[in-house]
Amino acid sequence: MNTFSNQRGMTIWGWMVVGTMAGVLLITGLKLFPVYMEYFTMKGIVDQVKDDPELKGATKDKILMAMHRRVGLADVKNVNTQDYEVTKIPGKNAYSIDLYYEVRTPLFANLSMVTEFEYSQEVGE
Repeated sequence: MNTFSNQRGMTIWGWMVVGTMAGVLLITGLKLFPVYMEYFTMKGIVDQVKDDPELKGATKDKILMAMHRRVGLADVKNVNTQDYEVTKIPGKNAYSIDLYYEVRTPLFANLSMVTEFEYSQEVGE
């Protein structure tokens, strides 16, 4: 007679399933960590440009040069100059910095993850 008191714990197959799921989650997290850290770096760069007192009332070209310089110093790999733009806000003496990009990260064989990032800030008065 097989009772519940005789059945204790998981079988080896149960542990293998749990271990496989934990391994996949760990690998996914390790591959996504640098992508999200880079996004937070870019977000910080946009915030630095927004808070820079020298850029209050600056031209579009000056704001773009400040962005290019900071992105170059931060050594960001997945973002290039086409991934952010500076546009004039109608009726204001201000510009909007719009950041939008996506990153494809290979996971296993032909399986990849796509992450999209978007952030915007107003620069000026």
